[in-house]
Amino acid sequence: MPEVTATSEDERPAGGDANPVEGAVRAVDRFQQRHVALAFPFAVVKKFGDDGGGVLATSLAYSTFVAVFPLLLLFVTVLGFILGHSREAEETVSRSVLAEFPILGDQLVRSLEPLRGSGLALAVGFGGLAWGGLGVTQTIQHAMAERCSG
Repeated sequence: MPEVTATSEDERPAGGDANPVEGAVRAVDRFQQRHVALAFPFAVVKKFGDDGGGVLATSLAYSTFVAVFPLLLLFVTVLGFILGHSREAEETVSRSVLAEFPILGDQLVRSLEPLRGSGLALAVGFGGLAWGGLGVTQTIQHAMAERCSG
């Protein structure tokens, strides 16, 4: 009966029935282990992937992006209350903001209507801001719990 000996993963031959991607990863791993300057960044990237950092970062970016829209509604509503009495100030603000849109700026300026503040828009803006802020807070809390538990 042939004798079976255990070999470490690094001692296995790169050819044969080994996955070519796995062989390349092992070659990169051996290279970074021999070069200390590359070992730390490699370890950070590996730990980021092992902890699911990409999923956590995506979740945080999504909830932050969703939370910004009620803030914009609130900002425009408050601006409508403030500038609603001065047509000249409203046009100055609108033109300065829309000048930042290189292609559509002129078309947007022509299609503008006066800004009006609305109590309903203000309530929806505050409610959405609170709900979106709570979502961001929960996402950060989840990310920290995931990171600190492992």
